[in-house]
Amino acid sequence: MKKIFILPLLSLALFSCNMADDKDYESMAKDLCRCFDESLDGISERGENILIESAGNDFNFQEEFDLYQKEDAQGAVNDMLILANLETSLNTCGEKLKKKYENVYSNESEEEVLKRIIDKLNDLDGCEIAKIAMNAAYQEEKN
Repeated sequence: MKKIFILPLLSLALFSCNMADDKDYESMAKDLCRCFDESLDGISERGENILIESAGNDFNFQEEFDLYQKEDAQGAVNDMLILANLETSLNTCGEKLKKKYENVYSNESEEEVLKRIIDKLNDLDGCEIAKIAMNAAYQEEKN
């Protein structure tokens, strides 16, 4: 699951380049959360819970999704269709955010920009999947 999120999410953090403040990072985090909400629109409660409970662990995700498929094949298929389009949807949203924030700059490294966005995202209520995905992407990038 992490591989799906890494490319589009890391590209979101790269749009910042001289003078971003806390409000800019808050706005970016809220928009990022909206990207996930829009990209996952229509996913079932069970599908969403699997994403949250697996917390970016591919093995746990696959195990839970296999069980879901055995118990509710149609629901699992519907959710897989949404997840199959997730990367494309996040890329599209990321491109819009790059344009929106192209005049926002930072003297910080890409890693620090990503960390600040994640910090603001973690402060938001909801957005659990965005938080999990961004934290997983950040950890993957650090390693």
